[in-house]
Amino acid sequence: LAAAAVTGRQDVLAELDPAATTPSVELLRTILRYAGGLPEARLAALRPLVRHLVDELTRQLATRLRPALTGTMLARPTRRPGGRLDLPGTLRANLATARRTADGTIQVIPEKPVFR
Repeated sequence: LAAAAVTGRQDVLAELDPAATTPSVELLRTILRYAGGLPEARLAALRPLVRHLVDELTRQLATRLRPALTGTMLARPTRRPGGRLDLPGTLRANLATARRTADGTIQVIPEKPVFR
């Protein structure tokens, strides 16, 4: 029925069930376009459908836009070094933390990682 309403059939607008319709901007645009020429009795029947469509479209739009609008939670970006780890540089910078384990191998504990 919603597809018929989008194509311009005004007679199916009154038959649409708000709970069963899939919200779309095209359907809302079609209903609002034809609402101007309808009598008040038919407009009253369309109001729950329009309310349902607007609520669902608002919820969908809010879900899409919320991450873009909120951004990061911090006031400024982090100052931590990023990128790829420079393994030879990290080993050179942390040679003072080298320890010999019980089995004789040398273990370096990286306290200061170096990034490229």
